[in-house]
Amino acid sequence: MSGLVRLAAPSALGRNRLLPLVERLARAHPGLRFDLRLTDQRADVVGEKIDIGIRIGTVPDNRFVVRRLGKVRFHVVATPRFLRRHGIPTDADALRNLPCTAMLDRGTGRPWPWLFQQENQWMADHARFLCDDSEGEYLLVRSGVAIGQIAGFLCEDDIAAGRLVPVMADHEPDPWDMYLYRPQRGPVPPRLRLVFDALVREFAH
Repeated sequence: MSGLVRLAAPSALGRNRLLPLVERLARAHPGLRFDLRLTDQRADVVGEKIDIGIRIGTVPDNRFVVRRLGKVRFHVVATPRFLRRHGIPTDADALRNLPCTAMLDRGTGRPWPWLFQQENQWMADHARFLCDDSEGEYLLVRSGVAIGQIAGFLCEDDIAAGRLVPVMADHEPDPWDMYLYRPQRGPVPPRLRLVFDALVREFAH
C-alpha cells in the first residue's frame, strides 16, 4: 500500500482526532504519504485536489460520495469561576454585557454568528477575543477569560468534569451533521479506500 493521500478537516478535529489516526496508518503502511489541510475555513476540494475530507455542516453536492459520521452539538460554555464573577446569561441579550469569543470568517473579515434554536443567530461584533482557530477559541474559554459557543467534540469532556458549565441550554441549536466525503473520480485506489474505511471506523459512533 503506497502513494499520496490528501486529507482536509476542521483544524481542532484534525489535530485531536485525525492526526492520531494518520500516525497509526503511517506506521502500519510505510509506503503511504499524507498531505494534511487542517483549517476551519472551507477547503477548495477541487482546486486543492483533496482526496478525502471531513466537514461539519452543509452536505456537498452530488459530485461527492458522502458518509455521515454523526452529529456535533454546540454549547455556550464558561468556567464556573467566570460565571460566579459575571453571572449566568439566560438569553442572547445578556451576552452583550459579557466578555465573549468569536470565530473569524476569513472570507468576510467578520465574526461567524453564534447559532441558536429556530435558526436564530447572534452576532458577537463586540467579542473581546476574535480567533480564526476553533481550538484557540476553546482554550481561551477554558482559561476563564471569556464565554463562548464551542463545538461539543472540544468541550464535552470539560463539561462532564465540571471544568466548563453549559448555559442557555434551552436555546441550543439543533446538532449539525458531521460527514466524510470524497470526490467521485472513477475507481477508488486501494490506498484511498483503506484511509476512507479507517476514518469511518474512527469517527462513526
